[in-house]
Amino acid sequence: MDTGFLNEQAAKTIIKELIHQGVRKFCIAPGSRSTPLVTAAAEHPLAENVVHFDERGLGFYALGLAKAKKTPVAIIVTSGTALGNLMPAVIEAHHAHVPLIILSADRPPELLDCGANQTIDQTKFFGTFVGWECHLPCPSNTMKFDYVSSSIAYGVHKAKSAPIGPVHINCAFRKPFASETTPNLEIPSNVKRFYASLHQMPHDDEISMLADCLSPIENGVIIAGSLPYDTPPESLETLSRLLQWPIIADINSGLRSQGDIHGLAKYHDLILKSLSTHDELRLDGVLHFGGPVVSKALNEWITKHTPECYCHVTASAKRQDPHHIATHYFDAKPQHFASELTQYLPGRGPSSWMALWNNLSSTLHERIHTFFTGSSEISEPGVVRLLNDLPAQAAVFVGNSMPIRDADSFFYPKKETAPLFANRGASGIDGNIATASGICKALDRPTLAILGDQTTLHDLSSLSLAKTLNQPLVILTINNGGGGIFSFLPVAKKQNIVEEYFAASHELHFKAVAQTFGYAYHLPKTIESLSEIVLDALDSSGPCLIEVITNRQRNFDLHEELQAHLTDLNPKAKTASFPCYAEALQ
Repeated sequence: MDTGFLNEQAAKTIIKELIHQGVRKFCIAPGSRSTPLVTAAAEHPLAENVVHFDERGLGFYALGLAKAKKTPVAIIVTSGTALGNLMPAVIEAHHAHVPLIILSADRPPELLDCGANQTIDQTKFFGTFVGWECHLPCPSNTMKFDYVSSSIAYGVHKAKSAPIGPVHINCAFRKPFASETTPNLEIPSNVKRFYASLHQMPHDDEISMLADCLSPIENGVIIAGSLPYDTPPESLETLSRLLQWPIIADINSGLRSQGDIHGLAKYHDLILKSLSTHDELRLDGVLHFGGPVVSKALNEWITKHTPECYCHVTASAKRQDPHHIATHYFDAKPQHFASELTQYLPGRGPSSWMALWNNLSSTLHERIHTFFTGSSEISEPGVVRLLNDLPAQAAVFVGNSMPIRDADSFFYPKKETAPLFANRGASGIDGNIATASGICKALDRPTLAILGDQTTLHDLSSLSLAKTLNQPLVILTINNGGGGIFSFLPVAKKQNIVEEYFAASHELHFKAVAQTFGYAYHLPKTIESLSEIVLDALDSSGPCLIEVITNRQRNFDLHEELQAHLTDLNPKAKTASFPCYAEALQ
C-alpha cells in the first residue's frame, strides 16, 4: 500500500475513534503536514468543524467550547510554530481543568535534527501542562491500526479523568499526504472501546471524622471556589443551614448567577476590605469546595487566622493550597461530597455569626446602591453592575485584570441571570475574545464579553470568529488607555515609569477595528444608554463592539471613594450599629 493511502487510513482511524469516544467538535488551523487529519475530519459526517487561521485564538476558542460543553474538544494543527501558538491555551486548560485533545502533525524522524524546514522537536512539547501524551509513528505497512485507535481512546479517557485537562497526540506523516490512486480498500478496526470514569467517594468514617471537626466551630465559612457554571446550590445551602456558616461564592463559582441562594454572603470582598486589620472577624473554620478564589482580601483574611479546620474538596486530584494551611483534603466531586456530608452534621439553631453576615450583606447592598444612584457617569464598576440585570437566556464572559475583580465585588443579582465564565486557570489576558466566542458557540446563547482595552488588543484576530456563531457576540471594551490594574499596585507610586512600562498607555480606539471585522459599533456616553445598547445588541442578529471610555485615575479614585464610604462597617468601631457583633466576636 502507498504512503498516501496509509496516511489517510491512520487519520481516518484517529478521527473515527475520537467520534466514537464522544468528541464532536474539531477546531482546525490550515496547514500542509496536517492534511490527512484535516481531510479525515472534513469528510466525517459527525464531525463539527471550525476553521481559524490563528492557532493561538483557535486554542482559546476550543477552550471556550470545552468549558461550556464540559466535554473534550479536539484541536488540529500542523507542525512547527503552529504547535507553539497553542501553549497559552494549553496552560489555561491545564490549570482550569478543561479537556482538550491536541492533534499535531509532525515530520518523520529522518527530518528531525538536520535543519529541515518548519521542523522542531515536538516530543514532551507541553511538558507538565498535559496529563498524557502519545507520539504516533509514521503510518506504515506494519502499523497496527488497533494500536492507533486504542491510543486515541485512552487519550480521551485521560483528558476526562482527574485531573481533567489537555492531552497531546503527536502524529508523524511522510509525503505524499494523500493517496494518488484513491483505492477503495479500508483498513477495518472492529474493537469497540469504553472507559468508565472513577467517581470515588471517601469512606463513611472519613466523612464522619470531618463532620466531628466542623460541628463545634461557630465562626466558619463555606467557600465556593471555581466550579462548573451550572452547579446546583442545594447541597451547599443545606450545609449552610446545618453549620450556620455563610457561603462565600467566588465570581467563578457559578452560584452568583443563580440569584438569592440561602446563606450567600454578598459583597464579601468589600466587607473584608473595610476591615482595618482582619482581626475584627475571627475565623476558625473553612469548608472550601472547588478551585481558587479571586478576592485578595478573602485570602488575606483566611491566612491571617489560620483556621483550626480548613477542608478543601476538589475533583482535580491536585493540591490547591497556595497558603499551605489546609488541614483536610478530599479528592471528590464537590457537589456529591457536600450532599454526603449533610448526612453527618447534627445541625445547630440560628447563630449570631450568620446574622452578622446577613446584616453586613444587607448594609453593603444599600450603601452601594446609594453610592451609584443618581449618577449617569459611565464608571468601570458601573459597567459591571449592569450584569445584575442581564436576561438569563444570555451568557457572560468577564476578562481578567480589572473586569474580573470588579465583577467579584459587584455582581450579585437578585434573581437568576446569565451564567458567567472567566479564564481563571492561569488568569491571562490572552485569548479572551476567542474563549468568549467558543462559549457563545457551545451554549448557542447571545454572549456578552466585558474586556479591558489591553485584553481586546491582545486578541483582535479572534474577532473573525464571529462568522462561526449563530448568536450575537457582544464585545464591551472598557478603554482607559492602558492597563488599569497597575493603578492599584505599589508600582503606581513610580509615576516616572508606570505609564510607559506597566500601563503601556495608548490613544487607540476600536471603531475602525469593529468595521473591519463587520461588527456594529457603539460609543455610549451615559450608563443609561449603555444599558439599552447592551440589551439591544444581545437581541440583535450580528456581532457588536461597544467601546466605553473611562479614565484610569478617575477609576482608582472612585474605588477609593467607595471604600471610604464603607469604612465604618468595622465591627469594633461601630458594634452598636449591629447588636449581633458583640456576641459574635466574644
